[in-house]
Amino acid sequence: MKGVKIGLIVVCLSLAVVIAVFSWGGEKAEVDVSGFESTWKCEACDHQFVMTSGEYEAEFVKSNGQEPFHCKKCSELKAWMVIQCSECKAWFYGPLKPGSTGACPICHPEIRYEDEVVDPSYKDSGKRIIHGY
Repeated sequence: MKGVKIGLIVVCLSLAVVIAVFSWGGEKAEVDVSGFESTWKCEACDHQFVMTSGEYEAEFVKSNGQEPFHCKKCSELKAWMVIQCSECKAWFYGPLKPGSTGACPICHPEIRYEDEVVDPSYKDSGKRIIHGY
């Protein structure tokens, strides 16, 4: 009789765990990006501008989901995202622009596009990360 009670308890606990897992996994999280803005700079005319989340989504579709995007001033397809250095406040191109390291050239001039950077987490895997790709 004691074994039956233990078996019944195990079955009930297992059923409770299954119900809990299925009830938690069904909801999708919604993220509000309405206030998101990103800064871009055109290679052609050197114009720097801000793009809202709505503008980014529209440009993302127009450019097939790849940078560069269209410049707001000259309309050339040569606008790349730029990042502001947290140390010196200079603006520089992000890592998706070919030839860019994604690092501030003023604070980190030692990092060049050609430099190979190996991520320590890939130490044993043999995989490599190259700046600019």
